[in-house]
Amino acid sequence: MNTMHGEEARVLVLYTGGTIGMKCIDGVYRPEANYLLRAMRDMPLLNDCDYVSTNYADAKIKPYCLPSLQHSKKRLVYWVVEYDPLLDSSDMTFDDWIKIGKDIQKAYDQYVGFVILHGTDTLAYTACALSFILENVGKPVVITGAQIPVFEVRSDGRENLIGALIMAAYYDIPEVTVYFNNKLFRGNRTIKMDNSSLEAFKSPNMLPIAQMDVRASLQPPTEGVVLQTFGAGNMPSHRTDIIDELKKAVDRGCLIINCSQCVRGQVDVQYLTGKILYDIGVIPGSDMTTEAALTKLSYVLSKDCWELSKKKAMMVKNIRGELTVTQPKPLRDLEIVSQMTRFLHLNTSHEMEFLRHAVLPQLLCHAASNGNLELLRALRENGANLSAIDYNGRNALHIAASAGHVDAVKYLLTQGVSFQLRDQRDENALVAAVRTKNKACIETLRSAGAVLSISPFQLGVELCLCASCGDIETLNSWLAAGADINQQDYGGRTALHIAVESRNKQLIYYLLGQGADPDKSDYFDLTPLGHAKKLNLQDLVTKMKKR
Repeated sequence: MNTMHGEEARVLVLYTGGTIGMKCIDGVYRPEANYLLRAMRDMPLLNDCDYVSTNYADAKIKPYCLPSLQHSKKRLVYWVVEYDPLLDSSDMTFDDWIKIGKDIQKAYDQYVGFVILHGTDTLAYTACALSFILENVGKPVVITGAQIPVFEVRSDGRENLIGALIMAAYYDIPEVTVYFNNKLFRGNRTIKMDNSSLEAFKSPNMLPIAQMDVRASLQPPTEGVVLQTFGAGNMPSHRTDIIDELKKAVDRGCLIINCSQCVRGQVDVQYLTGKILYDIGVIPGSDMTTEAALTKLSYVLSKDCWELSKKKAMMVKNIRGELTVTQPKPLRDLEIVSQMTRFLHLNTSHEMEFLRHAVLPQLLCHAASNGNLELLRALRENGANLSAIDYNGRNALHIAASAGHVDAVKYLLTQGVSFQLRDQRDENALVAAVRTKNKACIETLRSAGAVLSISPFQLGVELCLCASCGDIETLNSWLAAGADINQQDYGGRTALHIAVESRNKQLIYYLLGQGADPDKSDYFDLTPLGHAKKLNLQDLVTKMKKR
């Protein structure tokens, strides 16, 4: 973000409560309003007082600023909003999750990322819930907390907060994540493993081993239940009483999800007892954690506009990266990979994994550039990650959109490839489609929720450049992608300013028809209408006044 203070990466911090900001009173940690905000002002590791006093002396609400970071051209400036009252994480409810989501939504356009300070007890639940609540999130949302408050001599809170801020400000990871003890976890893959260790959170693909348990009553008005079963999703087959109750619940429309207690592996219906559950309508939960299964189930059940069949389908579909979709074939089955394996004399699994990372992203981009749906499907079925990026930071969706292969774009979108990803030029797939004027791809991406990734300032420069060249076709593409025709460039000029300067009547009429404002002033207080008067373009003056 370019400002009068230079380049800044601005982050919003939502302090909901938790140990990270508590104060020790008589040997007991307690939450105290405004304590965290006041104390952070005087902590050099968390706030560069000189930078704030120099650049925000007149600001009503002064931000905080991290010290200059090596290899970063932007200063990390952040604002902290403290919740009133501060919440114990054990008291977190659905309403609190919704409030956090709405607070992020309100401030979404003003910041490059968001950090949530949270108590550790239910941090994993909040991470899972927000991963479903924040639909089409295009910016980092990082949740963190601490086992020891920020202000103690020995504290994990400082490192967790600084790390979370850096992740939110400088890394384009558009999803909900958890940062703890120098590790960043996918939010809906995280569980709390230890209530005292600094390494409190892990991201296994299953829950720790425990006894089978039903997390909710099967009786009405219950609409959804999460089962914790043995092994690969098994339960005692002789307990026909439990099976009968489960079937009754399924028959009345209750969604029941089968999650294993095991730390590794996933639910497999190949075993007899697991198949019994599958046959009565229990939904296999693959390798979802219980936190993810519970909050995803709540999210799906909230969609009143969905039929029951769609809700069931969504529970087995990977919609936010919360579960692994089983691949039917190994990587070695792909003919070209088999040939390369033989040619390079690769034998070990390590070598095969190296080949996967080196070759498959290039094959994906090759298939996308040619619109080869058959090859894209084959690569996916053989274990390729369709979201993999090439050396330019572009994924297959960038390539397909740039090449104008709308069918490939649609396929990649249905497979969950992110249109939010930005390449090394900070451009997403929508901008790539605009660059090559592929209107069908632009419309497809827009209908999926894509928005232009470039800054308003850069967009103004692009529009003015098109106007200077009289390039109506490219202007059409920018507008189809959601650009504001009145966006200003570095001099405050719009495309209409440029068109009037070049006396391009066809372009002027086009821009006016698209809603260009003839009274928009640039930084020298000159409007397109005023400039037309100076140039004595009377017919254009008349046209602009009629508008």
